[in-house]
Amino acid sequence: MKAAIFACKLYETGMALRLADEVTGPRNYGRAHAIKARARFNVGEYAAAAALWRMLRRVPVVSQNSCWWTVRAATKSALGLAADTIHGDAITLRLHADRLAGGDPQNAQDILLRAGERANIIDLMAHSRSGEYHLMQPHIQNVLGRTTGTDDADHLCNRSMALALDAERLSALGQPVAGMARAMSASRLFRPRIMTCTSCRK
Repeated sequence: MKAAIFACKLYETGMALRLADEVTGPRNYGRAHAIKARARFNVGEYAAAAALWRMLRRVPVVSQNSCWWTVRAATKSALGLAADTIHGDAITLRLHADRLAGGDPQNAQDILLRAGERANIIDLMAHSRSGEYHLMQPHIQNVLGRTTGTDDADHLCNRSMALALDAERLSALGQPVAGMARAMSASRLFRPRIMTCTSCRK
């Protein structure tokens, strides 16, 4: 499984698909298909990626890895699907996080924080898709306003995406200089460790 994920991150699509095919066991079924979907997305095969995501609707284990939800939302955007379908993923992710947190009180706060932050990113992607820039700022502030765990790899990934989407928002609203500053802030966050966010390693 780890080898397949690593190959996917290196954009070694053929190898990632072959390694994912070698993964066995019902517990790993969802993750293996998610890796295949990500691999297809990497090479622009969005329809194939979307078909794999549809197969995973009833595999709850995948939804524990919130980064996969972002890729799924990006796939829908690339296919030109309505923004409402992307917002639907954010709603589903939040609901699933509530269920997970209810069954794991010890880690409930962390589960809700991670899933909620990722859901904000998905909502931002949906608003960007529909050009609803006036609705983006609250989601951006929810991500950028975090005061604890700011060095966490998942948060840095989310933060970079929020900054990039804010750059788009500002530019679209006629503030290109502020948009450029946001884009530069986002680019400074890109380091190798961001490519290994904790939810993707599981």
